[in-house]
Amino acid sequence: MEFGPGRWISQAGWPAPARKVILRPQRDGSLGREPSTGTGGYLDTQQTEIAMAGDPPPPTRTGWPS
Repeated sequence: MEFGPGRWISQAGWPAPARKVILRPQRDGSLGREPSTGTGGYLDTQQTEIAMAGDPPPPTRTGWPS
């Protein structure tokens, strides 16, 4: 399983044993374990799959073509 860019871990069984991790929105739009300061927001925009494939989101954002 890759848990970061170029950072891999081996797992003998699947699915891996679960552990609770609370992720909180950060000011840059990413998710982190520590509370963030200030306020944040999310903007849901319309984007076609072709446009997303041509200009993918940065690594801190996730795009789900459907």
